[in-house]
Amino acid sequence: TLVQTIGTTMLTLVFISGSAAAVLARHGDISPRHLVAAVFGLSTGTYLGAKFTARAPYRLLRVTLVLVPIAAGAMVLFL
Repeated sequence: TLVQTIGTTMLTLVFISGSAAAVLARHGDISPRHLVAAVFGLSTGTYLGAKFTARAPYRLLRVTLVLVPIAAGAMVLFL
């Protein structure tokens, strides 16, 4: 289902972002304090996002899945 797909994607993003933060820390680009804060923030955000996704109406999820990438692309192009 759409809700399971979004939840799985959010869970995967935690590991991708966490590993990227670990690589930055290993190369000295981020302090350990900021690494812990980033991992904590990602974990909290993913958990809350999954909870809200499970409660969101199906139509809202469909519209959001289209509008968010469009908005991100527009920000890259125009800002």
